[in-house]
Amino acid sequence: MRGIPARLLTISAIAVYFSIAPSFFVQAKPLASRISQADQLFQAGDQLLQQNVLAHASQTLEQALRAYEAAGDINGQQKTLLRLAIIDARQGKHAQAIARTRFAEGLSSQPDYGVIYNIRGTIQLELGNYHDALRLFRGAAAYMTDVKAAARNQLGIGEALHALGFYTQALEILTLNAKAPVTRFEQGRALNAIADTYFSLGQYETAKDYYEQALTVRRGVGDWMGYHRTLQNLGRTSHVLKQPKQAQIHYEEALESMIGRRDHVGKISVYRGMAQLAAEQGNPQQALSYYESALAESRLVEGAGRVAVLNDLGFFYKSQGQFEKAIETLDAALKLAQRNGDSQGEIRALSGIGEARLELDKKQSAGQAEKASAALQEAINLFESLRPGLRDADKVALFDTHAHIYRLQQQALIRQNKTAEALTVAERGRARAFVELLSQRLSGEEKEEAAKIQPPNVAEIQAIAKQQRATIVTYSIIYGTNREESELYSWVVQPTGNIEFRRVDLAKVQDRLNVSLNRIARESRNAVATGEDDPSMTNLVVAMRGTMTQQAERESSQEVLKSTQNAYQLLIQPIEDLLPTDQQARVIFIPQDALFLVPFAALQDA
Repeated sequence: MRGIPARLLTISAIAVYFSIAPSFFVQAKPLASRISQADQLFQAGDQLLQQNVLAHASQTLEQALRAYEAAGDINGQQKTLLRLAIIDARQGKHAQAIARTRFAEGLSSQPDYGVIYNIRGTIQLELGNYHDALRLFRGAAAYMTDVKAAARNQLGIGEALHALGFYTQALEILTLNAKAPVTRFEQGRALNAIADTYFSLGQYETAKDYYEQALTVRRGVGDWMGYHRTLQNLGRTSHVLKQPKQAQIHYEEALESMIGRRDHVGKISVYRGMAQLAAEQGNPQQALSYYESALAESRLVEGAGRVAVLNDLGFFYKSQGQFEKAIETLDAALKLAQRNGDSQGEIRALSGIGEARLELDKKQSAGQAEKASAALQEAINLFESLRPGLRDADKVALFDTHAHIYRLQQQALIRQNKTAEALTVAERGRARAFVELLSQRLSGEEKEEAAKIQPPNVAEIQAIAKQQRATIVTYSIIYGTNREESELYSWVVQPTGNIEFRRVDLAKVQDRLNVSLNRIARESRNAVATGEDDPSMTNLVVAMRGTMTQQAERESSQEVLKSTQNAYQLLIQPIEDLLPTDQQARVIFIPQDALFLVPFAALQDA
């Protein structure tokens, strides 16, 4: 493992620490002289703190504090106590840091509330109490006159805004701090926070790039807590990017660097990552052991770390078929996330509760589908509230991260035989994705108008069918517990306004037709985004279109016929009896994902 290099003490700091400190209490000197030497100790300790040499800084500042106490200098005691509180906070000694700020506050009739509120905000941010953290940082800003201190405080505001889901404002503040940092310590912190924001948005490659920059900076300044936090973040990013070996290496390095440290939140994150890897590799007992270690650490910090581990544990129980236990655990995560203002934690808990209740409903548990639907609708509403103000690329990435919630809600409504309501949810998700993609191509007033587009409700869909005198066919691809393709939903809206629903069990037809809609969706989406064709796209849609092109000028068209027949059996045959028999009648197809590539008019049944 690459260790953190020790920071070299500056010549002035060494001189003060070794020459002034030992002799200070030997001689009794006039008050002004004692205060002067106390000031020198304070300045040396503060300089060491800025260099993040925390052990030496703490020793020097403790001596400065005793010197100020001996001289009866209240202001000196206050500022020294607050520097020591900053050191405690960086070392994870939160209770001690808070106690120091309270003692400092009580010393003077004019407390330094700018520093006091900033320290308390930093601690609340660490503990996951995001609303309190933002309130304290903003309170600190009102008292700050020092430019450097104000810049550090802005960094805390940026981190709190990210945690609360205000991504645009967070990125603006954090990027400014990264480009013009007060110190390299703050730069590493800002880079890591920028990466966290992009991770939340689902832009994992961008997040990885910023994490690597943060790791370099934090290693360079000897920020051990920040260093292993960023190692852990690289681990989870590699995990999401399907790089399990690299993720394991990062997690193990991070855990090793935490030995003997009090960074409970950091340890929680590492144990979570290692548990998820173990579960994916088919070792549930090892995964549960890691989760229990994370839970033990989380009991020491009632904050974001605990929300995350409870969510993970709930999803783990769900994957093991322990649905009641999963709901109980996720409900605990939800309550804590709501208390802390952790929007992402709330969304994840609600979606997990909805999914677990859907599984219980399949086991004939009465009323579970209704409860699932209520949780999922709350998750959708909360998710959509996070989006205003984001850049277009960020909105698209965030939608891709949470698109499964719309599909789960469709399933919950279908389980209740609310097929029309399920159609509106499908259109809601489809419209949201379309609007975000459309906005990337527009600007100015056109972009603002596009953002106002709302998905149609049932009555509006029926009115469109009547007005156009057309039959409307809508498709939606549904995924199972392990995100495998499960079903294909089809709605047919007649010109009369009547709505019919059909479903296809994809598990029963995929082997026979060699169809993988998930692969179609993923690879075609990548092709559209990058402008490049993926050579591995051998699925039904691409194969069919390619075969039709290749055979266009040949006499034999057996391959074309076979591919169009397969598509017909999957997409048209289940709803064939609902389509008009009049060849002149209008039929409007509304596909999903790669199904937009299907030439519906060319499909053949024989």
